[in-house]
Amino acid sequence: MKRSIKISTVLFILSLMLLTTMTARAGESSQNLSEQIAKYSKNKNVVCIKLKNKGEISGVITNYTDEGLTLDIGFGTTVLPNSRIKSITSTGASKKPIMSSINPESAKKQKENVFKRIEAAERIKQESLKKQNMITNIKFKDKSMITVNATLNGSVDIDLIVDTGANLVSIPPHAARRLGIQIRRKNAVPVRLADGSTGEAIPVTLRSIKVGNAEAKNVKAVILIADQGQPQPKGLLGMSFLNNFHIKLDTDKSILTLIKK
Repeated sequence: MKRSIKISTVLFILSLMLLTTMTARAGESSQNLSEQIAKYSKNKNVVCIKLKNKGEISGVITNYTDEGLTLDIGFGTTVLPNSRIKSITSTGASKKPIMSSINPESAKKQKENVFKRIEAAERIKQESLKKQNMITNIKFKDKSMITVNATLNGSVDIDLIVDTGANLVSIPPHAARRLGIQIRRKNAVPVRLADGSTGEAIPVTLRSIKVGNAEAKNVKAVILIADQGQPQPKGLLGMSFLNNFHIKLDTDKSILTLIKK
């Protein structure tokens, strides 16, 4: 009987020690997450956040508290509680503005001095890239919104607005359904779009996106779903695709030029 009581006591003490260790580790993990959030927010780093539901979303932390953070995802913002975050890492990019100490007149003169050399070098480079099929020129479908036609996963054509301010490509629900993607609302995060409206974003990865001859593989994107009663948002060709290319916009000729990096 005494031996049984001793064994039970030992087991109780071991369980208590294990629980204390797990609690300490959870507290340490929470503290590390808070420190990372504070650091990335201060440096304005572009971060990649992996969610506990296996989703993933990128953006810049604009605000945070002990309970969660606000993330600027390019076309709007979303609020994420810490309880949904599995891990957070910096992509190494920064959205800090680049300030120039050169006054406009001086900058204009410098530009004029080197313009001819740049133009000649660019012409030679463009001719070389055209021969290698690494450059493509796309005519805008809608000049006012810089809209181009894109092919998703090699099968679905859709018009997307070129938006260098959006971190990710975004597609509307009807395009996702045509791609055979199941829209699972449990993986969605709430967002406030750039026009002030609200909705949800569901992270996905597209096998490919092709615009003209320019193609990128395994492109991170989101499915945008507007709140009930609000118009569905238009698709955006964001930087998760455009970062694969050097970009040139000629608004006078309504042409988007993409050069493979």
